Amino acid sequence: SRRQRQMCIETVAHIDKMLDVYRVFCSKCGEKEKRQYKVVKAMYMTKEAASVPELSKRFGVSKVTIYDDIKAAEERLSALFFGINGLKFSS
Repeated sequence: SRRQRQMCIETVAHIDKMLDVYRVFCSKCGEKEKRQYKVVKAMYMTKEAASVPELSKRFGVSKVTIYDDIKAAEERLSALFFGINGLKFSS
C-alpha cells in the first residue's frame, strides 16, 4: 500500500541518517571508535562483506577485538536507530 511504501522510505532515510551520525561521532573520537566504524562498514555496508579474520589482519588486532568492536557499534547504533527502546539496561 501507499502508506507502507512511505513508511519504508522513511525508515531507510532514518537508518541512513543515523549511520551518518555514527560515522561523524566515530570520526571525532579516538582510534578505537574510528576502527569500530570501519569494521561495521566493511562487514555490513559493502558489496563484499569482510570476515572477522580478514578484519583482524587488516587492523592488526585480535579476532576478539573485532567482535568487541562489533558489539560496541551494535549498542551505539541500536540507540541511534531505536532511541530509548534500543538501549539495554543491566539489572
